[in-house]
Formats: sequence, structure tokens, C-alpha cells
Amino acid sequence: MLLNCRSARHAGALALLAALALAPVAHAADAPSPQFGAPAAAEAPDPNGPRIEFSSEAWDFKEIDYKAPCEHVFKIRNAGKDTLRIRSTASSCGCTVPSMARKNIPPGESEELKVTYDSNRKGTFHKTVTVSSNDKARSSVVLSIEGDIVSEVNVSPQWGVRWPTPIHREDLAASIQRITVSTARLDKLEIEKLESANLHLTWKILDGPDPKTKFIDLGVKPDAPAGLLNTNLVIHTNSPKQPVTDVQVYAEVVGEIEVTPTQLFFRSDPGGIMLDDKFMVRDRKAKGNFKIVDIKDDGGNLEFTTETVKPDTAYTIHAKARQIVYKTGFFSGNVTITTNRAGEETLKVSYSGHVDAPPGTVKR
Repeated sequence: MLLNCRSARHAGALALLAALALAPVAHAADAPSPQFGAPAAAEAPDPNGPRIEFSSEAWDFKEIDYKAPCEHVFKIRNAGKDTLRIRSTASSCGCTVPSMARKNIPPGESEELKVTYDSNRKGTFHKTVTVSSNDKARSSVVLSIEGDIVSEVNVSPQWGVRWPTPIHREDLAASIQRITVSTARLDKLEIEKLESANLHLTWKILDGPDPKTKFIDLGVKPDAPAGLLNTNLVIHTNSPKQPVTDVQVYAEVVGEIEVTPTQLFFRSDPGGIMLDDKFMVRDRKAKGNFKIVDIKDDGGNLEFTTETVKPDTAYTIHAKARQIVYKTGFFSGNVTITTNRAGEETLKVSYSGHVDAPPGTVKR
């Protein structure tokens, strides 16, 4: 009987231990903890301090015409008892510009915050302006604007026409780039006139698949000078809101004399010493008696040495930055190569460079 009692007591103890093991135990690890990166709680309002209020904190422009004025005014009121000081108004990108006439607002008074958006781009947008002030309860407030920039006349490719590779002069006649001009708002699109400051562009207007679409086949005349062609094509249409549309045109024309590459870049090594770059000038037709007469840098940043690869045919030009540009920052310019080849007496190479070495480490 004693054994049974002890067994019962032992069984009861085991049951109690099991129950305790299964029961939830409150300890520090189970207590709720603040999430990592959670924003800090705002300070309590100062009854004698400034208090910032906005007429609204978000604005939807809905639809805006391409390149039309695009701005909204947020009114900021000081509902507190001390001067409200606007410390900064920071936009989320350079296309959005906030401006205020004054940043110290006395109690009970208001000031306008004008936010201007650059509508020289198409499509939807959402931008913010962060207003920082001495209101302890709302020291940083994010305002937002959004909308959709729509165009009465659309051009594709939107960002301009660019021949993908250099064009040899003998291939110019067959090298055509097509521009599509269309409208979704007009019943019929008409291209009234095309013009360009570059007289070496050619174009032909073609009807599209419907009255709302036109094609422009763009080319370069065979007598275009060798080098970079960078100009605008101006399209005049019957659009009341958008009568003029500009399209950037970029091409690289190669004559008998070829320069590769046509753009150079210079950078400094960790010790501040500028690294060299080079380009080749050659007679593609190998006619002979081809010579480089002179090489000049319009910015005075570079010095050159010429290496003959093949006499009267090909040369490598080694370009080195002069020590005068050995300072931190960006520099750029153009190199003019003068040759003895008729019709291609002048060739151009552009360059840019950046010295990354910190001040005091650049070797002179």
C-alpha cells in the first residue's frame, strides 16, 4: 500500500512537471519588441511652439498637355504660438522644383509653397517634396504630386533618331531611318512642313495605315562631310496644341578617312597619374599619300604623339592629358585633325575626363 501511494505521488509529480513544461512561460524574449528600422515616434506637440498645417498633402493633376505649365500651390499655415521655420523643401528629383517666398511664418499666418514639375516628358509621374520644419510634432512632412503627361502628337522613337553604327559614305543612299508620327486626339494628322538646320538631311513623308499616322523616312546625303552629324528635325503639324515637335538626329559619317574611336575618355589612377588614350586615323581605300598635317586640342588639355602604323595610310595618335589638368574634377573638349586629303581636310574627335584622386595626392 505504501508502494502504491509513493507511485501515485511520483505519477502526480511527473504530471505536474509535464503540465508546467507545456504551459506558456512569460519571459523577456517573448515580450513584444520594436521592429528594426521602425520610425521613431513623433515628439509631443509643444503647446507654446509652432504647429504646421497644410491645405492638402497630395495633388493629382490628372491629365496635362505635353510641355504645358505644370505647377501646384500648397498652402502652409502656422496654427501654433511661435514662429514656424521651414528648414528645407527637398524634392525627389530634379524635374520637380519647390519654391517659397519666405520660410519664417509668424503665428496665424500662411505661406505658399509652389511646386513646379517639368512636363517636357511623357507618361505618368509621382513625385514628392519633403518639408522640414521646427514643428517638433511634425518635423518632416512628405507632400506628393502625380499626373499623366499626354501629347497630341507622338513621335517614335521618342528620344530621337540615331544610326546604330557609323555609316560609310558609299552606303548613305541605302541607309534610312524611319520616324513614326501619330495622334490619338486628332481625327486626321497632317505634316505641314519639315525643316532642319543641317542641309545634309533628306526626308520623305509617307502615309501611315490610318489618317492618324504618318511616316518620315530620314536619310543623309552622300556628300555629307565625314564626322559627327548632330542636329534636330523640326516637324510642323496641324495640331493646335502642339504645332511643332523636335526630333534629335544623330549619325556618324565615315568618308575615305576613318577615325576610331571618335570619343576618348581619360581617368586617373589611384595615385593621381592620368592614364593615356589613343585613336587611329587611316585611309580606308588605301590610296596612299595620306598624311596628318596637324593635331590641335581646342581646350589645351592634351598633348599628342603620332605613331606611323603604315606609311601614307594609317597612324595611331597617342593622347596624354597635360599636367595643367591634374586636379580633381571633370574636363572635356574636342580634337581637330587636319589632313592632306581633299574633301576631308578636317576631322573631329571629342574627349572627356575625370580626375578621381583626392586633393594633395595628384603628382605634378
